[in-house]
Amino acid sequence: MDLGWVIHPICTAIKCPSPPVAAYSRLDPLLAEDPVVNQTITYTCSSSEYTLLGSNLNRCLQDGTWENDPPVCQRKCDPADTRRYTNLTCFRTSDTRRTWEASFNFCYDDKGELLVTVKDVDMQNFIAQLTGENLDNNVWIGAREGLDWKWRQNDTYIDRFFWEIAYPDSSSGDCIEISYQSNSGEFAWSPRSPGDEIGVLCQYNRTCHSVGLSQSNMVLEYMGTCFQFLDVSKNCDDGAEECNGRGGFLAEILDESTNALLLDRALHLRDIGVNTAWWIGGYDEDVGRSWYWSDKTRMNYEGWYEGEPNTNSETA
Repeated sequence: MDLGWVIHPICTAIKCPSPPVAAYSRLDPLLAEDPVVNQTITYTCSSSEYTLLGSNLNRCLQDGTWENDPPVCQRKCDPADTRRYTNLTCFRTSDTRRTWEASFNFCYDDKGELLVTVKDVDMQNFIAQLTGENLDNNVWIGAREGLDWKWRQNDTYIDRFFWEIAYPDSSSGDCIEISYQSNSGEFAWSPRSPGDEIGVLCQYNRTCHSVGLSQSNMVLEYMGTCFQFLDVSKNCDDGAEECNGRGGFLAEILDESTNALLLDRALHLRDIGVNTAWWIGGYDEDVGRSWYWSDKTRMNYEGWYEGEPNTNSETA
């Protein structure tokens, strides 16, 4: 009679991390849990203004990695009056003289475009060449002075914004929410009064498993960072305390791909009736003023003439 041990195997499903997200792209299906082997996702561009370059499919492989790099959503450029600079950037000029406000509105109202953002010396040289070829006069760029915004957790300036509009009205509030925008049918950042009570989006700078959370509709992990939507009613300060008490902090959204993933999840939660607004960690506390670009970034590269900017103007 064999009295030896009987060993029962334990099978564990191989899973992939959250799929890579391309700028201006969306995932289908929107994954509530870690994808398993052979699970396939489809990429589409978030707007008809972009063309998808690369494979629109990605598959979770046996080794727990993704089969393909994410595709690129390239902005369409009308060759009749534009010049391509990068996959996401095209420039066009107008020889009509306008004020800064009228120029901003002309770009935005005509094709949903923005006054130019000068990121570095290479872009500045490209723009100088382009305007020299097509225009004899000075041109407006998309720089405007505004309030400084910071992240609560590290007390660092916010360099990249995802507002619904380029220059939000700071009188709307001193904290930042992500909320449903009825005009666009999408989620975006908005200033909001800190006393309002809405949902809370927490961030933990480690995996969800290490925090004791499992991925679900309310919890997702991206690039080793766990995010948790809390369906509560908290003001801005109480929301921050709620996250701190859980070992995290109000979410700090630093890049396009993270923002796209979180806003898609927020839209999904709205569609299933959970919530329509969530606090994140941005705030303005009279910390000063800086210059911002119309693409919603803080001005870090500055190619001012000597003596500029001066106190007589808030635009450039």
